[in-house]
Amino acid sequence: MGALEQAVAAPLATARLAEAGARTIKIESAYFVWLNRGMKSVVLDIKQQGNAALLQRMLAKADVSLQNLAPGAASRAEFGSAELRARYPHLITCDISGPAT
Repeated sequence: MGALEQAVAAPLATARLAEAGARTIKIESAYFVWLNRGMKSVVLDIKQQGNAALLQRMLAKADVSLQNLAPGAASRAEFGSAELRARYPHLITCDISGPAT
């Protein structure tokens, strides 16, 4: 499972999946390190071509992709659910958002 995360919704969801035994690799900042127990972590700047290519290779082998970036951010980076499902038909995608403040 690959996860592009910010805020608490997605990190909490992936923490629960890791606790249930999922192999979870988080692509995020260290801000939510307290939710990373049981998970592997990698720091990628997906705006950098090499990092985006690495994430694409990771997603090609993943079963699930979960993201809760700002609305539209994943799509602008070509990692939106529609783009990922078209590229990787086997991939289950999930977009989570929290309440607007």
